[in-house]
Amino acid sequence: MSAAGVTASEAGQHRLARRFFEEGATSKWSARPFEPKNGRERRALAACLAAGLVVRTDKDMYFVDAARYEAMQTRTRWALILAFAVVVILFAILYVTGEFNT
Repeated sequence: MSAAGVTASEAGQHRLARRFFEEGATSKWSARPFEPKNGRERRALAACLAAGLVVRTDKDMYFVDAARYEAMQTRTRWALILAFAVVVILFAILYVTGEFNT
């Protein structure tokens, strides 16, 4: 993970999975065609397929695995909450030690 908590590759996976989820492509029967427009989208699709986040049907249609998408969203939320808590604790320590007093 990068300092921001999410690498560029993971961000691409999040965007692609969210796109399928928002379009309603959450099962084999609601799968959508997808043609990557550039190398970044191709890499994101390959990573999503490898992780099992996006599934390819027999007819070159794709859908997001809703359970894995929700798990990904939960992990992202917890990572952000943890990062925010660390920042709050650091500011509290600085305040208590008198670093903010001039």
